[in-house]
Amino acid sequence: MDGTSTFKRKVNKVDNYEHDDAHDSSSDDGYVFGLRENTVNKVQKGQPKINVKINNSNVDILIDTGSSINVIDESTFENIKCKPKLSHADTKVFAYGSDKNLKLMGKFHATIETDHKNNNRTGCQSFRSVADKHEILCNKYSDVFNGIGKLKDEKVKIHIDGSVKPVIQPHRRIPFHIRKQVEAELEKLEKQDIIEKVDGPTPWVSPIVVAPKPKNKNEIRLCVDMREPNKAILRSRHITPTLDDMILDLNGSKVFSKMDLRSGYHQLELNEESRNITTFTTHVGLRRYKRLSFGVSSAAELFQNTLSNALEGLDGVRNISDDIIVFGRNQDEHDKRLEKLFARLKEKNLTLNKAKCEFNKNKLEFYGHIFSADGISADPRKISAIRNTTIPKDVGEIRSFLAMTNYVGRFIPNYSTITEPLRRLTKQDSKWEWTSEQQESFDKLKNELVADRVMSYFDPNKETMLIVDASPVGLAGLLTQNGKIIAYASRSLTDVETRYSQTEKEALAIVWAIEHFHLYLYGQSFTLVSDHQPLETIFN
Repeated sequence: MDGTSTFKRKVNKVDNYEHDDAHDSSSDDGYVFGLRENTVNKVQKGQPKINVKINNSNVDILIDTGSSINVIDESTFENIKCKPKLSHADTKVFAYGSDKNLKLMGKFHATIETDHKNNNRTGCQSFRSVADKHEILCNKYSDVFNGIGKLKDEKVKIHIDGSVKPVIQPHRRIPFHIRKQVEAELEKLEKQDIIEKVDGPTPWVSPIVVAPKPKNKNEIRLCVDMREPNKAILRSRHITPTLDDMILDLNGSKVFSKMDLRSGYHQLELNEESRNITTFTTHVGLRRYKRLSFGVSSAAELFQNTLSNALEGLDGVRNISDDIIVFGRNQDEHDKRLEKLFARLKEKNLTLNKAKCEFNKNKLEFYGHIFSADGISADPRKISAIRNTTIPKDVGEIRSFLAMTNYVGRFIPNYSTITEPLRRLTKQDSKWEWTSEQQESFDKLKNELVADRVMSYFDPNKETMLIVDASPVGLAGLLTQNGKIIAYASRSLTDVETRYSQTEKEALAIVWAIEHFHLYLYGQSFTLVSDHQPLETIFN
C-alpha cells in the first residue's frame, strides 16, 4: 500500500492477491517531492533511479524517499503491456513547493519486481496515475477544443470561370418523415454561422441529398449536389504533401501525436463573391454556405494550402488535410512542439476535436500507414482486409484486389513480378481462366503481408545503396541505408520490353530505379548494386 507495503522474497508467481481498500488511505493528502508542478513524471539524468517491472513491463522509477505515495505518468501507464484497471482516486496529491493538487486519472494495484542491489524482490503496490503534460496543455489551451473555430483575418476565394453559364437546378423534394431532421440540421448550421438564408436573386441553385450518418442512423448529413457548379470552378492545384515527404520529416522521431480539426472545412470563411455558387434549395427556402464545404471541387486544395500557411514555421508539425501530426525525438521536444501548435491554433482561432486527437504515442496511424520510432509500416487493418479477401470471381474483383495491394506495394518486394499472373487476366480480350499460377500469385501476395515489414526513415546524411534486378516480367528496386530497408519499388514490363534481352532488361532496371528514387538519390553519391556482371563492363 502507499508508503507502507513491504517487499517479499522473489517468487515465480503471485496468485490470489487481495488488496484491502479499507487500509488504503486514499482520502488523505499525498506528497511527491520528486515531482515538480507542470512537469511530467519523467526520470531525469542524474536523479536516483532503479528499474522495476510493473506487471512484467520494465519501468524506470525515481527513488523519492520523501513521497508518501507512488505515482506514474499517463504515457508510462499506457506502455504497461498487462494494463491494470484504473479506479477512482480521492487522494489529493501535491508536488514539491506547490499548494495545487495534481490532477489524477485514477489509481490501480499492480505487481512490481526489482533486482536492484542483488536483492530479488517482489511485492504488490498501489499506484496513482498522474495526468500527462498534454492534459496540462489541453487545460491551458481549453479554448482550442471549444466549438467550431473560424480562421482569423483571412477568407478563402473560390475561383469561378465566368464563361460557364450558371445553372439553376430543379428542387428535389424532401421525404416527409425526415423534414423535421432537415429543419433541425439547417437551424444548427445557421446558429454555427456556417450557412445563411438567401433572399435575393442568385444565378446558381443546386439540390440537396439527405443521407443518414453511418455511425448514428438517427442523425442526417446534408449533401449539396455540386456537379453543375463544379464545371465552373477553377482548381487551384496547390501541392499536397506525399508519403515520401513525411518519411523524411519524421526521421529520428520517437514520440507522436495526431490532432483532428473539428469540421475542418467549416473553419475557413468564404469571401462574399464565392458564396452564391454554393446556394442550395430546401423545402424551407434557399440557403448558401458562408464557410468552405464538401462538394466544392477545389475545397481540398484550398484547405490544405490555407492550413499549411497557418501552421508555417512550426517545427515538427505537418498536416495532410484536417489531420495534423506532431512529432519529436524525445518527450520534451514533442511537448514543446505540441504547446507551440496549441498556441498557434489559439492565435488563428482554429479548434480541434479532442475526442479524435491522439497524444504521446510511440506509434501512430496516419493516412493508412503506421509511423513509429523504428520506421513506417502498413496499417494492420489494410493488411487484414487483404488477407481476408476471397478468391476473385471476375476481372472486376481482381482489379479491386490489386488496387488494395498496390496501396501497400512499397512493403512488398518484387510486387510487379508476383502480381503478373493476376494482371494478365485484366488485359483486354484476355480469357478468364483461374489456374494454379493465379492461385500461387494470389496466395504469395497475401503471405508477403503476413510479416509486418517496417521501412526505416530516410536520412540524407547516411550512405545510400540502390539494389536493382529484373525478371522476365518486371523490374525491381530496393533502397537501403546501413543495411536497413527504406523502400521497395517495382513495375511490370510492357509487351515490347518483355522481348528485350536479359542484359537490356537489367540495364533498364538501373535506369528506371534511379528515376523512380530520384527524390532520394539526386544531388548525392550512392552505391548501385546489380547482380548482372556484364553491365559493369558495358557502363565501365
